[in-house]
Parts: sequence; structure tokens; C-alpha cells
Amino acid sequence: MTKEGKKFTEDKNNNTYLKSWTNLSVDKRIEVIGNEFNKKILESLHWARFMVYRHSSEILHGTLFGALYFSGQTLPNKVDSVEKYIENIAQHHMMILLCGNLSLYSVIQSFHLKYGFMYIKKASDETFRKINEIPFLKSENK
Repeated sequence: MTKEGKKFTEDKNNNTYLKSWTNLSVDKRIEVIGNEFNKKILESLHWARFMVYRHSSEILHGTLFGALYFSGQTLPNKVDSVEKYIENIAQHHMMILLCGNLSLYSVIQSFHLKYGFMYIKKASDETFRKINEIPFLKSENK
């Protein structure tokens, strides 16, 4: 197994670790998957990517915007209390939950389309429906 794993992790030309198995950007990878399967899978993966990448780079690099965004200072109604700050952090966590769910939903839908996993598809559909009912994901509660 170790020998097989090296095919995907070591570049034999310059003895370095491969960081990626393809030179395609994340958007192009999603496009390939969408073309192979369907628009719903494509859109779910794009939304998940958008939720992760839209501000994560700013936050990870410690920019002023990243700090202001994470603390809720870029919102129309700025976070000005501990309660609002806790709710803002909860919103970030719920966004991560939704992003993970969209990604897993897309993987399960793709497997179902390719291999016919109806039981798993139905369970995924139900889980996705339940997560979308969580109040923090509904705009009227923001």
C-alpha cells in the first residue's frame, strides 16, 4: 500500500512531495464534476467552495478586513455586544456546517448517480433537509 500511495504523493522528477494530483484550479475541478454529473451537484460544490474561500484567506492571513469580518464589524448592524458576538461566531460555525453538508451531499449524489446507492441518497436528502431547517441558516432569524 505504501508503494501505491507514493504514486500520488511523490514527484519522481525532482524528488518532492506532490501537493496536488492535478493542475486544475478548484473551480475547474468542480466544473469537471458538474459536467460529469449534473447542475445540482455543480452548484452545491460551488456554494461550498464560495463559503470556504470567500473570506478564509483574509482571516488566515490576518488582514484587517479578515479581523473585522470575523468579529462581525463588516455587517450592516455591527456586532456591539457579547451576545451579538456569540451569535456571529455561531453563524460562522453554521456556515461551516452547511459547507460540509453541501460537499458531502454532492459526493453522495455523485456516487448514487454513478453506482446507484439509493438508500444513502435518500438518507443524504433527509439530512440535507433537516440541516436546512436549522434556524441559524434561515435569513429571517439573522
